[in-house]
Amino acid sequence: MMSAAICTLLAVIATTSLGLLFLSIIRRGKLPPGPPPKPIVGNLHQFPKVNRAQVFDQWHRTYGPIVGLRLGLKKLILVGSYQVARELLDRRGAIYSSRPRVVMAGEIANRGNHTALMPYGPKWKLHNRVHSALMNPTMVKRYQYLQDIESRQLVHDLLQGSTSDFGARIHRYSSSLLFALAYGRRLPTSDAFEIQENAHIAHQFINNLAAGRWLVDAFPVLNYLPTWLAPWKKIGEQLYQRKFGLLQRHTALALEKPVWNWTKHFHGPKKPAEASWEELLNIIGVLYEAGADTTTSALEAFVMAAVLHPDAVRRVQAEIDALVGGAARMPSFEDVQQLPFVDAFVNETMRWRPIAPEGVPHSLMKEDEYEGFTIPKNSIVIANQWHMAMDPATFTDPQAFRPERWLEDPKLPISAFGFGRRACPGRHIALNSMKIVMCRLLWAYDFDHAYENGRKVTIDPDNFVREGVLSKPAPFKAALRVRSPAHEKTIQSALRESEQDEDKILAHIAAGLA
Repeated sequence: MMSAAICTLLAVIATTSLGLLFLSIIRRGKLPPGPPPKPIVGNLHQFPKVNRAQVFDQWHRTYGPIVGLRLGLKKLILVGSYQVARELLDRRGAIYSSRPRVVMAGEIANRGNHTALMPYGPKWKLHNRVHSALMNPTMVKRYQYLQDIESRQLVHDLLQGSTSDFGARIHRYSSSLLFALAYGRRLPTSDAFEIQENAHIAHQFINNLAAGRWLVDAFPVLNYLPTWLAPWKKIGEQLYQRKFGLLQRHTALALEKPVWNWTKHFHGPKKPAEASWEELLNIIGVLYEAGADTTTSALEAFVMAAVLHPDAVRRVQAEIDALVGGAARMPSFEDVQQLPFVDAFVNETMRWRPIAPEGVPHSLMKEDEYEGFTIPKNSIVIANQWHMAMDPATFTDPQAFRPERWLEDPKLPISAFGFGRRACPGRHIALNSMKIVMCRLLWAYDFDHAYENGRKVTIDPDNFVREGVLSKPAPFKAALRVRSPAHEKTIQSALRESEQDEDKILAHIAAGLA
């Protein structure tokens, strides 16, 4: 039998929850329009667990660019207009820059140390200061030297690739780039321990931390229960210990390296005085963890787009060939700046299949008013990037993949990296990766459907899988064929001529940072 103390605690929890629910109802104010809520549960019964994009899209068509929902005790605001997102999340960023409280994923499984999940405040400002120091445009320009070398290897690796392993080779590129910067070591193959272990841990986190899985996220007061009544505490701690153990291993090896890397950079005189050892490991670690997956997802979506839209590929190949002389040489970062259709291809890929369709939710730090509606304090605010990207008022024929739209109207909005103070800190390095990799792959390869037993293997452009806030193509097959023997010869020589010693590569980067 439960002790009297436990019974009392449960009674207090129940009473508190009911009290908060009552207050949330009587203080509702004039929320933005939305589907009619039911008593107590609000719109919980209507909130989609799958196919969110379609449901949210229908709500925006019915209720307008800003939709209000009540999910139990919580208020949720869907923003489906780029203009509204700019007004609220950018111009009013001082009050829209926090994050919703996520007990399991944020407070337990990450001990409050995951930058993307933490609330706005001194701790987040510390993380952001370190990330900005490493990811500002000046620093990122130095990283192009490593991106040049890693992308040469990717183009070369795909010469021996099959119709189904291009994703693993792209993931190696993204992982090796960030792992070398963070910890001083390149990852030469897609089966490297660091890549596989990080993927395994990420999979565990996604499976265990999915939204709605744990009641404590809906009712945080339940976290006061003792561990034997709160199984999420043990699971969350186990997840953290495995992840932190890996970060400790990476850090120890990074500090032994003779040359510069992010870890060494911030473990010397530049170490922030207010950052603990544990916190610093997490600050660096999140850049590697998050950056590798997001860039990989975007580049896989690019391969899908290239297979499905051969006319766009032929046009961009003609532009590249005219500049670099066909197969004579591989395009460089300097060339990319002179290739407007490559830039348009990158922008259209990010719009056509955004990898974070709803972004990472924001949280409002104090009550706000917009267009006569009340947005209560602590409301969850979702920038519905999918709806923005598919809005026919902004993008003509939005379902079509048309890179030329960005040349016809260079002022079209881009929302792929989020809004306001919580925009993606790695957006500059990610964009550089996408540009150089897409440009070089389009120069080197023709993209086609795979064929099995003489039959074309079809690709469903809507078959994407969700992993947390990320959306990526479900596994699909594609044939990447080198465009000519001359292209293959140039690819081979480009890799041979590039520096392969990771210490020399990082020393070259560090030489420009003094």
